[in-house]
This record gives sequence, structure tokens and C-alpha cells, in this order.
Amino acid sequence: MEEVNLIDAIKANDFELIKQIIREKGITDLNIQTETGDTPLIYSVKYGTPEIVEFLIDSGLSNINMDDGNLTPLMVACMWEPSHGNIDMVKSLIERGADLEITDTYESTALLIATRGSLIAVVEYLINAGANINAQNVNNQTPLHLSCVNENLDMVNLFRERGADLELVDGDGNTALLIASSTDNLEIILYLIDAGANIDAKNIDGDNIDIILENNDDIDPKNLMMLKIKLLQKRLVNQYSNSQGPPLGGGKSRKSRRKRNTRRKSKTRKKSKRNKKKMIKSTGYKRY
Repeated sequence: MEEVNLIDAIKANDFELIKQIIREKGITDLNIQTETGDTPLIYSVKYGTPEIVEFLIDSGLSNINMDDGNLTPLMVACMWEPSHGNIDMVKSLIERGADLEITDTYESTALLIATRGSLIAVVEYLINAGANINAQNVNNQTPLHLSCVNENLDMVNLFRERGADLELVDGDGNTALLIASSTDNLEIILYLIDAGANIDAKNIDGDNIDIILENNDDIDPKNLMMLKIKLLQKRLVNQYSNSQGPPLGGGKSRKSRRKRNTRRKSKTRKKSKRNKKKMIKSTGYKRY
């Protein structure tokens, strides 16, 4: 009978056989890589179950952050292929100390990888675990930028609610709003405008949202007109807000103005009394 090796046992999801092979062969190091750079732990993430992954880590024989030359086990678990994107696998790895901020050759963290695959449950778990929500890859793209590229409103909303920076720019100087404006997704564009994104931002080519929208052949003409009206309204509101000076009274509070008026009246009364005294002294009688 042909001997079954550890990798085959992992691919077959045979937990008992995996334990037997490690025990009988006296394996003390599970960090040996195959020709493709995969370790038994990475194979377990790809083809196994959380139970197998937990066993290999808890045995103390696997380096949880050892990559295949590019991806760590956590990154593999955060990918969008059907065999990955497993929230339970992600939880098992993070609970056992997987590093959230290690990057691949494109400088993408696990969060950026999960965002690219639109895995919202994985993304939310990573954020809750403390992943850097404003991490940037080699192209300076943030998770919010990638959500706009993917036209995923739910993901955009999630990042915005969790405090993602709306004004960080990618390698071309585009903010999230400028990226969204190059798509035909009206909902995301309007959402970012209402969220307070800078509508006057320009990329490195000097293009603002107006120019990008005009050059966007994918956007519906009716939506384009709606956005032009929205931008005009927004700019008028901003212009009005910026033109307003300090409140009446030189910016003083109502309470301060009352005190000042009270002191002024008090001074007036005192002055009036002094005038009356002068009049009495000079005329010899009190004037009523």
C-alpha cells in the first residue's frame, strides 16, 4: 500500500491520519515548504478545516506567520476563491496570534486582500480585531478605495462608519470620491458627497469630480445631470457657510452679552445719579 504523506492527508481532510503521521514519523517541524512554497499550515487553510488548522498551530510545530513567498496563512484565508474566504478559518488564525499587518509583495494587508474580494464578513471581523482601516498597498489604495473600485456600497458604508479617511489619495492622487466618480455607481457617489467628502479635490492630472464625470462615458446622462445639480447645491451651501461671520455681539454668547448690557445699564444709572447730585449741589434743591 502506498504511503500517504502529510500533505495528502491534509487535502483529504483526514484529521486522525494527520495526527497519526505526525506522531509515527516523529515530525518536529511543520515549516518545511513544498516547491510552491506552501507549508502544511497553508495547505490546511486552503483545503482543510479550522479544526486541522488549530491543531497544527497548537502543536507548536507551525509558524503561524510563515508565508509561501508572498502570502501568509491569514492572507490565504482572506482570499476570495471558493475554498478560502472562510470566516471561521480567519477567526482561528487571529485568535492564535496571526499578524494583521504583514503585507504581500503588493504591500497588501489581510484587510486589503479581503476587501478586494468583497468578503464583508471577513472584513468586519478584521476591523474588529484591530486591522489598520487606512492601510495602503503599493498603489496607495486603501480598503475604501478598493470598495469604490468594486462598486460595493455596503463595504463603502462599513468603512466610512468605522472611520476610514475619505481624503487619502491613491498613486494617481484620487480620493475615494474621485475613484467612485469614474464608475457609474450613482449611489456611492452621492453617499460620499453626503458623507462630507471634499468635492473640490483634484488628482495629479488636475482633474476634479466635474471633469471626471464629464469624461465618464459609462454614467447615465440623467444621473450626470442629477450629480451636477447636487454639486452645485453643495458648493452654494459651502460658500454660504464660509461667508458667514461671527455671531452678533462679536461672537460672544448670549449670557456674556446680557452681562455686558447689565454693566452698561449700571454705569448709566451711576452716571445719572452723579449728575443729579451735581445738580442738587449747584441749585440747592432736588429736581424731580
